[in-house]
Amino acid sequence: MAIATSLKDEEDATFASVFPESSKLDAYSMALDDIGVFEEAGFQRDHIGMLATYGFVDFAGMRTLLQGIAERLRPDCTDLSQALAGMRFLDLGSGDGRAVIGAAVLAPTLVESAGVELSVSRHELADRNRRRLPDRIQEIVHFHQTDILQVDPVRLGATEIVWLANLRFPDETVEAINAYLEEHCAKEVDADPVQQHHPSPRSMRTDKPDNRAGRKQEMTDESLTSAGGPAGETGKQVQQENAGSDASRWQDGRPSSSTESVRERLEKHPEIQILSLDADKRKDEDARREALQTADAAVLCLPDDAARAAVALAEGSKTVIVDASTAHRVSDGWLYGFPEMSAEQAKAISTSTRIANPGCYPTGFIGLVRPLVDAGLLPSEAGLVVHAVSGYSGGGKGLIKTYEEEDHEPWGAYGFALNHKHLPEMAKWTGLEEEPIFCPAVGDFKQGMVVSVPLRYSQLRAGTTAADVHAAMAAHYEGKQFVSVKPLNDNDALERGAFLRPDAVNNTNKLELFCFANEDKKALWLAARLDNLGKGASGACVQNLNLALGFPEETGL
Repeated sequence: MAIATSLKDEEDATFASVFPESSKLDAYSMALDDIGVFEEAGFQRDHIGMLATYGFVDFAGMRTLLQGIAERLRPDCTDLSQALAGMRFLDLGSGDGRAVIGAAVLAPTLVESAGVELSVSRHELADRNRRRLPDRIQEIVHFHQTDILQVDPVRLGATEIVWLANLRFPDETVEAINAYLEEHCAKEVDADPVQQHHPSPRSMRTDKPDNRAGRKQEMTDESLTSAGGPAGETGKQVQQENAGSDASRWQDGRPSSSTESVRERLEKHPEIQILSLDADKRKDEDARREALQTADAAVLCLPDDAARAAVALAEGSKTVIVDASTAHRVSDGWLYGFPEMSAEQAKAISTSTRIANPGCYPTGFIGLVRPLVDAGLLPSEAGLVVHAVSGYSGGGKGLIKTYEEEDHEPWGAYGFALNHKHLPEMAKWTGLEEEPIFCPAVGDFKQGMVVSVPLRYSQLRAGTTAADVHAAMAAHYEGKQFVSVKPLNDNDALERGAFLRPDAVNNTNKLELFCFANEDKKALWLAARLDNLGKGASGACVQNLNLALGFPEETGL
């Protein structure tokens, strides 16, 4: 039996397990099966020959294609999977799913690899092929049976890479597809417009918003230069208030790293425009009050007291405020910004104007514990311990400078006063009566984190098994696009079969939850993996803004 000796070998083997070399697509028979579908979509019977002409890029070609796109979109990143992390791939005319599945195998860090296909029989075949993938890849692959010209413009606008392998469409169809793409998404095009008889892949950076969705949401930022067009041209206005960048102690994301991450995501958001106060007005209380009260939304990246003062300036306005500080996370009148926390949380956030962005560590802890309390498996009086390790970017510029320019410890535990600022939200939003004992640490890596909660079976409701715990977690997050529950005892997720690395979902808004169990020892290890600057900070911020401003939850993520 051949053993894969490299990542490339593993990728090749995974793709070949779905599409062996002997596999062929009976495109003509499929087209005949779908005559009614094509006629309903407006095609003529004499177009069947064109529709039956089918081709696809092979896996090696897909690798070359994506490497070229990655170099275009993120020229400073040489790792394909990292370069495409957090992006979306969409194949228009996906056939049996080869391009979609190939993209997912090569870049499992994609938020989504999706395909659109009009043919019912080809769509069903693609979905069968999807189910042959490993779970970790299968979860990001989706197929939709619809006409290319019926693809939601919002989906196009939120997709970084759109692939169109030219089929022999009738001339009028080619023209319609080109017009639809150019209207709704294409800002950068890496190939000529679609031509008949000449395969011409298109990759697009789709920063262009869908103007039909309303004017672009504008954002004012006191520390940034102006971005976007004049206020009110398109979209929503959002103000971002930032702390200074001279703090040097460990502050769990403040002042600069999370702030910069929020800014970067908002600058790329297709429906948000950032506005700035002039430098001489950034400490002018009247100017700040006017900006906060007239913007559609504001993001506060400030120390707690400064955040409270900013909220007071916005009092009486309809401005949506997302506060990244700890000031309001357990305050009455504020929604806790963890949309997946409960079945009704996302809807509640969508109607709120005061949203407290969660802490990074609490996101992992609450994500693990809340489902068990809600399901009645973990008593609310349980006394828990939580261990966590984060990348040093969580400490702001001071700690980043220490780790990147000075002598430093390779790993450091902290919080020995046992009074971490995240404890109140950890207790309140899990439903626990007592705050957990929290043991945080920072490691010699820049970004990513793992949060761990060990449990004894004796701490659970009598008779509860590991399977019950896992099932409760899976049910709680069923259908959630950013939170996934991995298989029970998912050893395939461990590096070299032993190590859960913290940086696997960096630059995404993903939260991955794990449940490991030892039946003989009657013990469980629950673990959460997330990007401390993603789902633990800026990703959650943008997700909450999307909900509150009426955009699709994934826009800009």
